[in-house]
Amino acid sequence: MNKTEVDCSNQIHQLMVTVSRHFYVSQKGILTYQDKPFTTKINNYQNAKKELLVYYIVIDRYSGNFIFQVATTKQLFALADFLHYAWRQDKEEKHFWGLPDYIAIPKAISSPSLFVGLKQVGVTPFTPTSGFPSGGHIIKAIEDHLWSQLLFRSTLHFKASIEIYKTDFYDVILGLASRGDSRTIWKENLPSGQPNDTPIHQEFIHAFKTKESDSTTLPLTLGDKSTNITTRIPPSTELPHYFVAPVKKLPFSETKLNEANEINNQAWEEDDIIKGIKIAYQALEASPFCADALNYLSLYSKLYSEKCFLSKRAVLVGKEALGELYIKENTGYFWGLLETRPYMRALQGLADCYWHTEDLKPAAEIYQEMLKLNPSDNQGVRYHLGNILILLDRREELDDLLKNYGEEESCFMLYTKALHLYRLGSADATKIVQRAIASNKHVYEYLSGEEFMPYREPEHYCWGEPSEAICYVSDAQEAWEKSPDSIEWLNKNMQTFQQNLMAAEQEVTIEQVLQNFLEEQSSHLSKTTYRKYETVIELLEASMERYSYNYLEENDKQIFDLCLNDQFNKALDEEEDDDDNNLFCRLFGPTKIASGAVEFLSYFLPHKVGGSKDLLKKSATVIKKLGQWLFSNGYIDQTDLERITEEAINAGRELPAINDFEVALFDYLEETDIDAEWDEEDELEDVFEVISVKPGVLTLETYGAEGKIELAVKVPQKLSKMCSVGWQMNLLLVKTKNGWIIAEAGRVSY
Repeated sequence: MNKTEVDCSNQIHQLMVTVSRHFYVSQKGILTYQDKPFTTKINNYQNAKKELLVYYIVIDRYSGNFIFQVATTKQLFALADFLHYAWRQDKEEKHFWGLPDYIAIPKAISSPSLFVGLKQVGVTPFTPTSGFPSGGHIIKAIEDHLWSQLLFRSTLHFKASIEIYKTDFYDVILGLASRGDSRTIWKENLPSGQPNDTPIHQEFIHAFKTKESDSTTLPLTLGDKSTNITTRIPPSTELPHYFVAPVKKLPFSETKLNEANEINNQAWEEDDIIKGIKIAYQALEASPFCADALNYLSLYSKLYSEKCFLSKRAVLVGKEALGELYIKENTGYFWGLLETRPYMRALQGLADCYWHTEDLKPAAEIYQEMLKLNPSDNQGVRYHLGNILILLDRREELDDLLKNYGEEESCFMLYTKALHLYRLGSADATKIVQRAIASNKHVYEYLSGEEFMPYREPEHYCWGEPSEAICYVSDAQEAWEKSPDSIEWLNKNMQTFQQNLMAAEQEVTIEQVLQNFLEEQSSHLSKTTYRKYETVIELLEASMERYSYNYLEENDKQIFDLCLNDQFNKALDEEEDDDDNNLFCRLFGPTKIASGAVEFLSYFLPHKVGGSKDLLKKSATVIKKLGQWLFSNGYIDQTDLERITEEAINAGRELPAINDFEVALFDYLEETDIDAEWDEEDELEDVFEVISVKPGVLTLETYGAEGKIELAVKVPQKLSKMCSVGWQMNLLLVKTKNGWIIAEAGRVSY
């Protein structure tokens, strides 16, 4: 029979066995694609130089439904065994089963014994002639999906992965057929009495007896003596041991692990991801404890089930490599130890998988464990955790998180804090959301749908820009949507923010803004503390009047010079002294404060103010608080806030230490008897930078006409202990027979 038109399912099946045109298994067992097509056919597969894939397929000619298995040219399936597998009901692939009435057998794989055996089990075989559908589109679909699913989306490039992801193959190839889902068509068009039951394996195989006259080169049954390279159906689906072996049974070697990490470093540097994946496999072969190789594979996998599998494995081997005692002893500062980072990256990868698959509880537990191990949170997991705790409504845990990280002025933390306070009904919610809006005004646009959320997050983001808003909203949108009326509340606060911003831009001067700041502080400060605030603000204004002119743009300089001349002429006419008129602070707005504050802390205070240690500390505190106040009220942006905050933190740390050092240095010079006479060629006066500190010796650097000058200067050990690299000192140095010493000293700065 050569019937090509069929009336129902399981009337005619077609058997195909064909060699892959592009895929082979490397000597390392890795599934590999070759762009140039192979010329090997099924009748000469023994001549293949590589271990090529071989596809075994049975197609239902009515519906297009099919079932397939993949062997290789070095491990073929017996035809009778494959047919029994294809037709039996008790297998995972439930969409295809039952004996057909007829089956088309290509001449290249047919044999008398195959035909006889099929007739004995109740199936009529025939050899198709020209015009019979070839089924080549199935082969192409399988190969295309092997490329797109396994080599492009997956990072487990092994033959076993075909079995793991076979369901996806069927869903794409059968589910998107032109006539509709081929599986549904097959099931709905079975004739009465179909599917026909398949005999048990022993009875089925017994019908196929190989004869010496059979010319086919393919094995017919497992007992066929024509070849000894058969394997059973279905094939083994086990991945290499470094993915599946019990971790406790694997021998650990720190030397091997270091070697594996060195190998895997090459993967991170490789631009070709497929090459990088193969390098990661090499690292795992060197040591199955190479968590970073598993992290690499997880990062580049596009399948969350696979990402989760790889990250779980990375956590297991990473934890085993460090050991329980090591983890216990170093909890609290993990990221500072380089050997912990593969494990920390594995934890983050696993938690991120749970987070993206909406398995929130284990995600929260892992993020919390990471913060316990590394409170400084170099990986930024606190942001994900904040959104998860909102979704889980774990308010006390979120309070604890914000207690530790809530002072952070980032868009991510401010919006999380604002939403949390809104859900609690706190009066502080409005104040915090205004600061959040100031940090990034684009968040509402994406939360409300006014701006379209892109399919992919940007690879990088900038503070205050739409890219940052997209990154925040992609994680936090669900938390806002599940908080009743929260987006409308945010909209109202956006309108308030815009109104405040417009008011702030209406000719508000530095002088007015600083006065408003002081007035607001006076409501909750003691009189003593308030006087200190006043002193710091007065010094800041004095600093800006003296030095901020130097940083004006040309147009602003012209305005300043014009006003200065007008003021000077008016003072002459009226014979008044106008030194205290604070022209700069009365002329310009608060956008100039950031650069002025930095100049005040880094130069004016250490060089021009002879204040106490307490004043220096208080100055840093006041300027930091001023920056936050300016930002909250919309006078400065996120970048200026970061500049002020960073400089205030540095000043708070460095200025008191410099003050102590200066006192000790001047005491040392007063107590030291230095010969008043020395040759001019033996002295050197300049501003020096400290580039090295050793007990009793400071290495100083400056530049002269001939280039860089480095000098080792002897000082008491007390001074060297108090000194820090990076400080600048105005010194007169004298060269003695015992080396360079300090003869005179000016101010010290950082």
